[in-house]
Amino acid sequence: MTPAKYSEVLPGLAKALLLVLTGTWAATNVYDRRHPKLGHPPFDWRRARPRPRPWAAESQTLLAAEMRGDAV
Repeated sequence: MTPAKYSEVLPGLAKALLLVLTGTWAATNVYDRRHPKLGHPPFDWRRARPRPRPWAAESQTLLAAEMRGDAV
C-alpha cells in the first residue's frame, strides 16, 4: 500500500475506533449505574444526596459487622 493510500484510510479508521471506544464507555457507564455494588451506595445527582441503600437495614451481614464494630 502506498503512503497516499494510508492517508486516505487512516482518518476513517480513527473515526471508527473513536465510535467504538465511545460506545463501550457509554455502555459500561449505563451498566454500572443500573447495578449498584455493596459498600458503594448509589448517588442521586438530581437530589444531590445518596440514594437509600439497596439492601435491608436488618441484613444479617450488616448486623454481624455492626456487632463486631466494623464501619458500615
